[in-house]
Amino acid sequence: MNKAPGLPYRNTQDFDRYKARPRTPSISSSTTRAQSPLRPGFAKEFDSATVGLDFDEGISQTNGQQRIVIAIDYGTTFSGIGYAIPDGDHAELSDISIIKNWGFGMLNCGAKIPSVISYSPQLSEDDLQFGTSLSKGAVAMVNTKLELDVQDSRLDELDLIVQVLDGMKNLSFEHIKRSKGYPNYTWKQPEEIVSDYLSKMFQSFERATEYIDELKATLPVDIVLTVPVKWSFRARNSTLRAVRKAGFNNTTFPHLNRYIMATEPEVAALYTARYFTLNEAETMRKNDCFVLCDAGGGTVDVVSYKVKQVHPTLQLQIMTIPTGAKCGSSFINKKFKDWLRRILGARNYSILDPKGESQMISAHAMEGEEMRAVMKDFEDHKKAFTQQSGDMHFDLPPPFQDKLNIPGKVDRGELTITNADMRSFFDESVDETIELIQGQIQQVESKNSRIKTIYLTGGYAESKYLQEELAYSLRLRNVKLRRPETSWSAVIQGAVLHGIEVDSYQNPSIMVPCPRSYGIKVNSPFSKKLHDGKGIYTDPLTGQVMASQRLNWLVHKGDLLMANETREIETELVGVFRANDSRCFPVSVLEYLDDDVPNRYQTAHEELVEVMRLKADFTRSPLERFGRKENVASGVVYYEANFTSKLRLEGMSIIGEVWWYDQLIDTKRIDNIDKISSV
Repeated sequence: MNKAPGLPYRNTQDFDRYKARPRTPSISSSTTRAQSPLRPGFAKEFDSATVGLDFDEGISQTNGQQRIVIAIDYGTTFSGIGYAIPDGDHAELSDISIIKNWGFGMLNCGAKIPSVISYSPQLSEDDLQFGTSLSKGAVAMVNTKLELDVQDSRLDELDLIVQVLDGMKNLSFEHIKRSKGYPNYTWKQPEEIVSDYLSKMFQSFERATEYIDELKATLPVDIVLTVPVKWSFRARNSTLRAVRKAGFNNTTFPHLNRYIMATEPEVAALYTARYFTLNEAETMRKNDCFVLCDAGGGTVDVVSYKVKQVHPTLQLQIMTIPTGAKCGSSFINKKFKDWLRRILGARNYSILDPKGESQMISAHAMEGEEMRAVMKDFEDHKKAFTQQSGDMHFDLPPPFQDKLNIPGKVDRGELTITNADMRSFFDESVDETIELIQGQIQQVESKNSRIKTIYLTGGYAESKYLQEELAYSLRLRNVKLRRPETSWSAVIQGAVLHGIEVDSYQNPSIMVPCPRSYGIKVNSPFSKKLHDGKGIYTDPLTGQVMASQRLNWLVHKGDLLMANETREIETELVGVFRANDSRCFPVSVLEYLDDDVPNRYQTAHEELVEVMRLKADFTRSPLERFGRKENVASGVVYYEANFTSKLRLEGMSIIGEVWWYDQLIDTKRIDNIDKISSV
C-alpha cells in the first residue's frame, strides 16, 4: 500500500474502527502515522520564518513605521529576552535592550538566567521558583528543552514512568499525606513545563517593560523565536505553542503582527558580523568567508557565510547547509555526573542527588539543592579549565563535608578532579564540535572558496579548553578563531536584529498558528480506559463492542502551519460490508473553532463544520479483491476493504486523498485555512 501524506482517524494505540449500521457499509482505522517526516525539498531549516498571527487583519509593515520587536532565546541551560523599538528595518546594536532584572534573588544574573523551574512549594514570597530564585530544598526541572525534540525513542517515556512512581513513593498514600499535597514530581508534559517557565519569564518581561505599556498596546509587535538547526516540526510546534500560552500572544499585544522563527547560528552570525564590523572593521572584508559556531548548553550549531557587502550596510550570504548536534555543555555535565556516580558509589550518589537518578538527559531530569551546589562549583571549574590546568578541588555538600574519604578522589569531603578526568568529560563534545566545523570548511572549499575565520558564540564558547582544542585542530589551515566579548548574548541580540530586518530578506518562511482544529469522526473499539460509556453499541457485522462517532483531532488550533513546508499525516482504514451492501465509504474532515475540542460528535455536531468529504468508492471492484471474514457467533459473512486516507498540509492548504493498492481514488483541497473559515 502506498505510504503518503494522509488523514488520520486515530492513533496507533487505539485501533479505532469506523463501523456503521447493518444496512450501511462501515470503515475502520487500522493504523495512523500522525506525524510523518517533512517531505524532502519542502523543509529548509536554515531559512528564517515569519509567522503571521493576526487572523482577522494582518498589520502590514512599511518603512518608517515604528514597531516593537521582541526576541525570546529559550535555551537548554540559559534563557534570555531582548527587545527594540525601531522606526524602520535597520537598527544599531545600541538600540537593543536586554532584560536583566528578573526579580528578587536574580539581580546579578545579567543577560540570561538558568532554564530551571521548580514545582516545589514556596517557602517565602521571594521564592520565584525559576532561574536562580529557588526555595531551600527545592527540586528543579532541568534540560527540558531537549525533550521537545525527542522523536524516535520511547526510553524517555519509560524513564518518566519510573521517576513518577519514585516521586509518588510507588503510590504510597502516607507519602502523599506527608507532602501535604505537594509531591516533588510533576505530571506535566515537556511543552507544559516549558510554557510554565516561559510564563515566569513573561512576567519578568512585563515588569521590566512597564514604561512602554502604552506602546505595547498601540504599536505593531513582532516576536522572534530562536531554535537550533536540527529542530523538528514537533519541537518548533511545541515551542510556538508554549510561547503563546506563556503570554506572548495577541491578548497581551493587541496588535501582534507575526512571529519570526530563526535558527540560532543564523542570528548569532548576524550579531557577530555586526559586532566586529563596528568594533574591528578590518576583520570584515568583502568576499571573506567565515564559519559561525554557536555553542550552547544543549546543541552546537554551525553555518558558513560570505561577506557580500560591508558598506553602506553589512550584507551576508549563506554559503552552506547549516549543521548541528546535541553536544553542548549540558552533555559535559552529564559525563561529570556519571563519573561522580562511579566515584561515590550508587548509595552515596543517591544521597547527594536523590531526584536525579536518570542516566539520560530528559524532559524530567531533576536536581535537588545539594546537586545544584555541586554543579555550580563544577561549572566554575569547567569554564576555567585549560589544557595546562592542574587538579581541581571543591567541597561536597553535607552530609559528606569533612566526613567522606575515597582514596585519591575524596579527602574529608573534598572532591579532586584531575586534568585527565576533566578532559574525559569534554572529549566527546569537543570531538563532535570539531567535526561539525570541519564539515562546514569542506562544504565551503567544495565551492572553491576558503574559510578565514571561525567565530564562536554561546555560553559553551566561553570554555577556554574548547577554544584551545578548536585552535589546535585549525593550526594547519591558517584559520583564525574569534569570539565577541558579548558572545553569551549573541543569539538574543542577533534575534532582535533579525526581527528588525526581516522584511529585507528574500523568501522568508511564513508560519501561522492554525486558527481552528481539524479532525474526523470514527467508531472505535470500546475501551473502559478511553471512553465514557456513552454511545456504546455492538457492531452487527463483526460483533465487536464499539464507541460510536468519536472525534479524532488531527490538527489542533494553534498548531504551526508552515508556508514553505509540507507536513503529512496518514491513516490506514478498513471498510466493512456484506456482499450486497454499498461499497462506498465517506471520509469527512470536520472543523472546530474554539480551544477545548469535544470528543463526541453526538453532543457537538452543531459546533462542527464539515469542510471536506472524501469517498472511497469500491463499487466496480470484484469481491475477490477484498478480505473475506466471518462472524463466528452469527455466521454472517462480510468483507474488509483496506485503504489509506492521507492528509497533507501544504502551507495554508489542506489536501485530502484516498488511496487503494497504490491508486488514487479521490482527492480534495482546501486553500487559505489561515483565514477565518475554510468554507
